Amino acid sequence: MGTYGYCTPEYAKTGEPTLKSDAYSFGVAQPYFKDPKRFPELADPSLQGDFPAKGLNQAVAIAAMCLQEEASVRPLITDIVIALSFLSNN
Repeated sequence: MGTYGYCTPEYAKTGEPTLKSDAYSFGVAQPYFKDPKRFPELADPSLQGDFPAKGLNQAVAIAAMCLQEEASVRPLITDIVIALSFLSNN
């Protein structure tokens, strides 16, 4: 069933991946999402805190959308890539 924590709810139930299974694993930092003070811990340590807080908050919001229990409401991985690309261009 894959690595613990990365397994989608639907895969755990049926043993079959869905089109949006890859999106779920993008959002696996869920414990950090509950406390905005912990968001900086999600950033690459090599940045040494040198990143825009707004961009980090937006990236966390994108990742959080990936953890929806129902696959039908999760974004497609292509939509995630587009959203993250937009963030990198700002």
